[in-house]
Amino acid sequence: MAAGRFLSIFTGRGAGSPGGRALDFETILETLEQALPAKGNGSGHHAPGRRDLTEATALIQVPSGDPSIDGRLQRLLQIVGAFPDDERLYLLFGRLVERSRHKKRSHEIWRVIHRRFPSSEFAFARLIRWTSRDLGVEAAHAAISAQFPALPDSPRDLRLYAAGFIELNEYDLADSACDSLLQKRPDDEASYVQYAQSLVKRSEFERAVEVLQAGKQTIRASTPAINKDLQKIQKKIDDISLRLPEIIVTGRRTTDVALNNLVDEILTAGRPVRPPSTFVGSVLLMTGSLGAGGAERQLVETATALQNALVSGEPVGDSAVFGPLSVFCRSLSSRPGASFFLKPLVDRGISVSEFSNFLPYGGQERRSLLLPYARYLEFLSPQISVGTIKLVDAINFLSPQIAHIWQDGMVLEATIAALIAGVPRIILSTRTMPPPDRLGRNKPEYVDLYRAVLRAPGVVLTANSRRAANRYAEWLSVDPASIHVISNGVTLPSPDPAPSSTEMWERFAAQTAGARFTVGTVIRFDENKRPLVWLDAAARVEGARFVLVGDGPLRDRTIERARELGIADRVLFPGRVSDVGFWLSKFDAFMLLSHVEGLPNVLIEAQLAGVPVITTPAGGSVETMLPNETGFVLPSERVVDPADAAALLQRLFADADRWRMMSQRAREWGSATFSVRRMAEATVEQYLGIHDGASAEKRFMVSG
Repeated sequence: MAAGRFLSIFTGRGAGSPGGRALDFETILETLEQALPAKGNGSGHHAPGRRDLTEATALIQVPSGDPSIDGRLQRLLQIVGAFPDDERLYLLFGRLVERSRHKKRSHEIWRVIHRRFPSSEFAFARLIRWTSRDLGVEAAHAAISAQFPALPDSPRDLRLYAAGFIELNEYDLADSACDSLLQKRPDDEASYVQYAQSLVKRSEFERAVEVLQAGKQTIRASTPAINKDLQKIQKKIDDISLRLPEIIVTGRRTTDVALNNLVDEILTAGRPVRPPSTFVGSVLLMTGSLGAGGAERQLVETATALQNALVSGEPVGDSAVFGPLSVFCRSLSSRPGASFFLKPLVDRGISVSEFSNFLPYGGQERRSLLLPYARYLEFLSPQISVGTIKLVDAINFLSPQIAHIWQDGMVLEATIAALIAGVPRIILSTRTMPPPDRLGRNKPEYVDLYRAVLRAPGVVLTANSRRAANRYAEWLSVDPASIHVISNGVTLPSPDPAPSSTEMWERFAAQTAGARFTVGTVIRFDENKRPLVWLDAAARVEGARFVLVGDGPLRDRTIERARELGIADRVLFPGRVSDVGFWLSKFDAFMLLSHVEGLPNVLIEAQLAGVPVITTPAGGSVETMLPNETGFVLPSERVVDPADAAALLQRLFADADRWRMMSQRAREWGSATFSVRRMAEATVEQYLGIHDGASAEKRFMVSG
């Protein structure tokens, strides 16, 4: 492949990179595809020198969303074009795409890089990562199974197999590959390195030590020295074992020991405890983004209710709000739609900041509040350590009385920072089932962090459904009564349509004039929401038309499925819309077939609109409704039989009088149970500790 081919893939001027040209990704992909195969093609290209590799590595040292990334991609492509057989440069290019505004093309880029360098463990792991993100964890499993229908035999394939499942946190499958690899290649240092690195990633250092020691005993006596990577890992483990001997003594994970020691030091140093109060002072709310998700919406509803009380002088319940309010988001530009809820906050005068842009240590490492605890950072997961480095001094500068941290990922990033910054009251808001219940989402540091920080006075765990609260209590071995439930506050979206929606509905209604009723849903098209099963159920229902609102990686496949089932003329896909209330007003029934849920707002909204619902019992779904009064519940969230869902739809419409009664009951139930006022009052009660029942000492049923 000639370098000139790479240099000709730019068209026009690039708005995102001053002085650069716009990137034509279709041509980039075509060029990379035409370069196959890389090896053995007699190209004779020489390898890049140190200067080229140094420059290429420096090009990717840039924050996500930085406006210079397009220009950096252009330059990196030029270097790749000069050395088109060098795997390292391709991997750097893929990593830079992940940080760019072209992030959505990452799956395609890694697919091509994997085809070009099929032995690259890094490329295969990245391909599995983006398959999981774009298409779902089940699709990622299917991708591994398609390449390796059974446990592979060759060492190369075993490494790839292990790398794929390590990426999905499926460690049992990865370990089986590593064990098999060591049996086949007992003298191969790299096999021990990969296994040890996998164990280090999940903080199982004791097992990593055992693997490395076995490797030292097994490697041929003729080998003059242990592999440098092996030496490096061994040195780190020796260092950790020396400084945190509890790991070897007790077998506990490194993050567990480090976090508990860190929390002990923070508490010993003297953390302020908020005295009882009847008013809400300064509040900092923290989340990953302001995308169009349920948790983000609840944060906005909470912040808006508090800000309205602050401005009007009206109390929330019996408590005045003096503020001020601030919001920290990891990023508002990391993906399309990440700033969906930004405008409502800004319009109400609430300060919103992106902490991914904050300087580490507040820009002054030697004067940082984190300095006395910095030695622990190397023992924590990257998500915990990076978030702590970015946030400690920023939180300290604001000095909030309350830090309200939303969702598990942000709990990892922000809680230690809030503790070190001395925030007296920290609310950890979970929004769905705990990480072990979500395929591919669990990380060992979750349980370590939650159990460590919940020992601190003033740290409170909340959930938005009793079922989720009970599962968190079971997972963490804590008293269920110590996890307070704050039900979502939901308002009925306006029924006013966008002009395009009116036209779309009128055409569809005319096309389906013979339909007796309309079944709808509002979902993200992914495997968790099961849109294909949804259509399989729809195909069994005569006399109905169907509307699936939303977007996501499975939308195109779902549209194709409607054609395959022969119901495409009865199904409408409006896409992502801003006028959900209008579409709800057109539904006679709402069906949600999720595998995992928290407390789904869409079920509440549907009932507020007088639409009876059909749902799986996922998460807190059943808590959003009155079974057999405002809707029906399927037998299981694990497996959904389309025939069962179709039968419930037919049952719902078999009796018009019953449908009207359910519709009216749904309006009454939704309005009485899920008002924003009730949610705001329950939140303020947690801010002020009104219902604190269990002390930190008595919270745990099983000692940590």
